[in-house]
Amino acid sequence: MTDSRPRPVFTGFTQSVLGCLLLFLFVIPLPGRTSEVSIESASILPRGPLWEVTPVFRWQVEAPVLEAIHSGVALRFQLKGRLLKNIPLWWDTVLESQRHNLEVRYFSLSKQYLLKNLDNGQQRGFLRLDNLWQQMGQLAPLQLPQRASADAVEIRLRLDTGALPAAMQLPTLLNSAWSLDTGWRRFALPTTSAAGSVERPPGSQGVGEKTP
Repeated sequence: MTDSRPRPVFTGFTQSVLGCLLLFLFVIPLPGRTSEVSIESASILPRGPLWEVTPVFRWQVEAPVLEAIHSGVALRFQLKGRLLKNIPLWWDTVLESQRHNLEVRYFSLSKQYLLKNLDNGQQRGFLRLDNLWQQMGQLAPLQLPQRASADAVEIRLRLDTGALPAAMQLPTLLNSAWSLDTGWRRFALPTTSAAGSVERPPGSQGVGEKTP
């Protein structure tokens, strides 16, 4: 007696088609299109025993990334900070470090963009994606201890491509539309006067230099 029940012969084929659609919609590069994110400036203020470091980012996000967001793909970013001691003619010493894991997601029913700090559950909704990009650093300021031997902080923000759907992960490595990584950017720490006020190093104005 033979089994007349229909078999799911198209299951693997369907999965392959869906994977290809994700690939072509969100990953295949457009000539000359490169997404970019950079650290424009950073506010560094004393908060009790800590330095509160709030970076301001400048964004240029291209169509494949925007289409992925609007199709329900969640993007995860890693915001890293480290406190440094400069050693002349030698490698800098990392005294302390901190990392925030952030998620950007779009909800089509409410037409809102959600920015969430996955480490502490804090979240904020936005009607415009541009406003979310601008305020990303404010939701998750870095907090590093004040150390007498420290003289600089470095900040980096990058897209965590490993958190993307499996079908998108490898191709995004070759697509400049997904190259959202600031690299490390260094900022000199303000100095604290005897009266307790904070003074910035001459000429710094919160502008850092990019390091390898």
